[in-house]
Amino acid sequence: MRTFRQHTGQQGTGMLSDSVKDSIRNSITPQRKRYGLIVLALFLAYTTIGLLAAPGLVIRLAQDYVRDALKLELTIGKLEVNPLLLAVKINELKVSEPGGETLVSARSVYVNAQLWHSIWLRGASLDELDLLEPYVNARLSKDGSLNLLQLIPPDDKEDTDEPRWRIGTLGVHLARIDVHDDSRPTPFSTVFSPLNLSLSELSSRPNKEGNYNLHAETGEGEALDWKGSLAMQPVRSRGTLTISGLKATTPWRYLQDELPVIVDEGRITIRGNYDLTADNAVTFALRQGQVLVDGLALHMKADNPLSFVLGKLDLNGISMDWPAQTASFASLGLHDVALTEADRKTVLAGFADLLLKQGTYQPTAANSTDAVRLASVELGNFILTDASEPSPLISLPGLALRKMSASLSGQTVHVDQIVLSKGDLDVRREADGSINWTTRLDSLVNRLEKTSASGTSPPSPAKPDNATSPAWVATLGELDLNGFRVDVEDRVPIPAVKTSLENIGMRIFPQLDAKSAHALEGKLTIGTGGTLGFKGTFAEQPLAVTGDLDLKELSLPPFAPYAARVARFALESGSLDTTGRFSFRQTDKAQAEFNGRVAVQKFSANDLDQDERFLAWQALTVEGLRWQMEPGRLTIRDIIADQPFTRVMINADRSINLVRIMETDTEPTSGKTPAAPSTSAEPDYPVRIDRIRMRNGAMLFADLSLRPQFATGIQSLNGDIKGFSTTPGTHTSINLKGRVDQYGRADITGSINPLAGDQYTDIAIKFQNLELTTLTPYSAKFAGYRIDKGKLSMDLAYKINKRQLEATNKVVFNQLTLGEKVDSPDAVKLPVKLALAIMKDKNGNIDLDLPVTGSLDDPQFKVGPLIWKAFVNVLAKVAAAPFNFIAGLVGGDENMDSLPFKAGSSALEPEAVTRLESLAKALTERPAIGIEIRGTFDPQADALAIRTAKFETELRKRSPDGERSRRTLEAMFKEKLGTEALAQQRALSLRPAEESARNKDELKVAESLYLKALENELIAREVVLEGDLRQIALDRASNVRKTLVETHKIEETRVFVLEPVISPAENEKVVMKIALTAS
Repeated sequence: MRTFRQHTGQQGTGMLSDSVKDSIRNSITPQRKRYGLIVLALFLAYTTIGLLAAPGLVIRLAQDYVRDALKLELTIGKLEVNPLLLAVKINELKVSEPGGETLVSARSVYVNAQLWHSIWLRGASLDELDLLEPYVNARLSKDGSLNLLQLIPPDDKEDTDEPRWRIGTLGVHLARIDVHDDSRPTPFSTVFSPLNLSLSELSSRPNKEGNYNLHAETGEGEALDWKGSLAMQPVRSRGTLTISGLKATTPWRYLQDELPVIVDEGRITIRGNYDLTADNAVTFALRQGQVLVDGLALHMKADNPLSFVLGKLDLNGISMDWPAQTASFASLGLHDVALTEADRKTVLAGFADLLLKQGTYQPTAANSTDAVRLASVELGNFILTDASEPSPLISLPGLALRKMSASLSGQTVHVDQIVLSKGDLDVRREADGSINWTTRLDSLVNRLEKTSASGTSPPSPAKPDNATSPAWVATLGELDLNGFRVDVEDRVPIPAVKTSLENIGMRIFPQLDAKSAHALEGKLTIGTGGTLGFKGTFAEQPLAVTGDLDLKELSLPPFAPYAARVARFALESGSLDTTGRFSFRQTDKAQAEFNGRVAVQKFSANDLDQDERFLAWQALTVEGLRWQMEPGRLTIRDIIADQPFTRVMINADRSINLVRIMETDTEPTSGKTPAAPSTSAEPDYPVRIDRIRMRNGAMLFADLSLRPQFATGIQSLNGDIKGFSTTPGTHTSINLKGRVDQYGRADITGSINPLAGDQYTDIAIKFQNLELTTLTPYSAKFAGYRIDKGKLSMDLAYKINKRQLEATNKVVFNQLTLGEKVDSPDAVKLPVKLALAIMKDKNGNIDLDLPVTGSLDDPQFKVGPLIWKAFVNVLAKVAAAPFNFIAGLVGGDENMDSLPFKAGSSALEPEAVTRLESLAKALTERPAIGIEIRGTFDPQADALAIRTAKFETELRKRSPDGERSRRTLEAMFKEKLGTEALAQQRALSLRPAEESARNKDELKVAESLYLKALENELIAREVVLEGDLRQIALDRASNVRKTLVETHKIEETRVFVLEPVISPAENEKVVMKIALTAS
């Protein structure tokens, strides 16, 4: 502040020249000297009164006025008057309540008035008003009254003129303002200090603008800077306002009782350029506005509070206009935002950046309903976490909203596009069935609700009962999700199932009407294998989804724990393909339907108990599948099973592995009687399968309940099953053909009702050329003997109608030879070998008809036809076996008509040479008998021998010593048939363990059987031409003829060579039959 000397303008005098002094002395006349003395006397009197008398008088008048008019006390430490400049200086000024606190005070007040300008203005004109260290104590009492209002004098009703005034320069230095608000539930107080203000040419004259500059601080880093221009007639101000470093706790302390949060820290900066005019109407404009928030931290008012942290907020380019009521901003950015625990370190949710660009607001126009618009909203690096988890529940690198608009009057919101990019989502179902997302969100919501309940904000005024607000309508042009990833874990099954949905791309095109269908398309990759695509529509009211589904190569093993919950097997391999159309509609009863195709490729599953392959197939395709939820229905046009394989076992306790595998851990409720089967005419869930096609199937059957144990394999199973249906009265036709072991055959034909087996069955099963040695366990159990050799053919026919069985069983044993006797409690007590000897026909066959009729609960076996046929066979024996009679004549072999040859060879065997010698003797004794020689060959045995020779040649190339090692045979097998065929052959070579083994019920690879099977299959792959077989037959006939004619001298005319024929091998020999003829 200036010194009083500076304000009075005192100056030093300079030196005058002598000539000037003489001129002045000569110009003063006596009259002038007298007038000068009078003026000087008046000036000295005015100056004396102003300097000596005026200060005391002014003080008394001011104190009396303040006391009488304002009821306050005024104290002035010192008052100085400069009557020459009309300047007043007041030191230690204070106005206070009587006996109370100070209202205002100042260390120094300096006023310099302009007399002539005041006269011309007809009002107060101050050239300068300067305040040093002024103090203002503003207090709002509990009743809402402001103490500073006491400083306003009562209205002068007689003075109705507007006051005229002018301040040339206003200066406020080092001011302090104390603000107290006792009307708040929690009293509020703050201090503004130091405060400095400079203002020039402030006047009540119309359109007269003055300049001002205000700077205020609070002493805690908060500052106010306000500069610009100000006019009073009309009121107008233009300038720049800056509030910097405002502690966020300051406004919070004022509003803390209405807010459910506690502000811990943070700084706020507000700046902008404004233009305000208050004339007949108020106009206001804000340009280049900016709001900055740094380091904001707050926490909820709760026992277990959540904290909110805002690293930075920057709102830029703010523009506002009144009365146009428009507003806009260039950008709004929020950075490093987090919801945390109370420690502010454990982040629960947050994002790195949220950026809003080009926001505008304007009143609803007649031709537009858009009042609020945003060019874009971009969210960066959003996360939601769980403190107990190492990774976030969701991580979203980018979310963008494009071209958002809203109408406040129309209550509509529209967003052109929402884009979510490359997010990560973690979804987990716990062992108790809870979902981590649900648990986490419920926890956050509960804590937020508790926070809200603990807040002290006053309740909102209740709306009248009849008050209704129209619902806001939100529309979206497109929702675009790309590059998304969802990690899924299900801990309900054991072990837990883990997979991921990756590269999720989805586009939704919503409609305005919630009842209209929204277009939807998307695709994703399944992390454990597979892709999924969907294109269709969905509606909200009611919920409805319709679309085309395309699932490709979904790997099944990762989902094995689900299968283990319903069956005891482990998925080893397999993939699922599904294409079709799916629909769902939520009504009183949910409606769902699927039409399409399902395929499972390269499937294999192992029995959990045996750890061996239980079920497998190369491909299982379901064509023309149609499933319906309500009413429940399933129809399938075609099921194609390519190379299916299964293993059926009867365990030592006579339980069946299929039943055990399908058992689950679910225990039936004790004490409750099982519900009786439904007797409804119509099934609860109709199922129809038009056709099931089997291609090259295989099965391993084992019975471990027998001693010795039994196992065999069925291969090359082909055929179809048609007309499978749960509808009563429908029949399913079966036509299957297969190979048993190496050379046996199995045919299954007929019709059944599989879901009502006690009502209808008509099925025929044929087995041909089965090796009887594999049935030794059954012969030992029921006949008391092992089987040494033989072949078996069966023709079984079963008819079941209403639980009544009619069965005709034709069984043919060929060359059945029994071995050693076995003790069995179930064996029949009859001379079995004698019975077999009587029943054998000329070819060594036993032909049995075994009918069974009666109830399924009491089957009967009739032996009458068996005894009668044995009797008839004895009578026909001689007629049917003439060579036996001839053999008796010459003492030769009873099989003289049979000349055995080694398979693949035309050389005579010693046995054949002996028989030809006996035959030649008989022919010699019977000259009227001629002989016909017909060369024979067995397409199987001879071809096998030739193939075997070729195989031996190849084997010796690989193993010069001809050793049939497993490694050598497997290598040859892989080259010809492949790895998968080798694995299949190994599975079919499983046999029960030896009696002495630790686990007798365990199946192991029968090494010799396995190697033999490999050898047989390799031999079978060698190529033999038909001409090779015919030539062997001709050579055999030629050698026989040559022996008879040249060695035994039989006439050529009695020996005839016929066209070769096929003759099955017997006992590993290809037998040539010789027929007798009349010479």
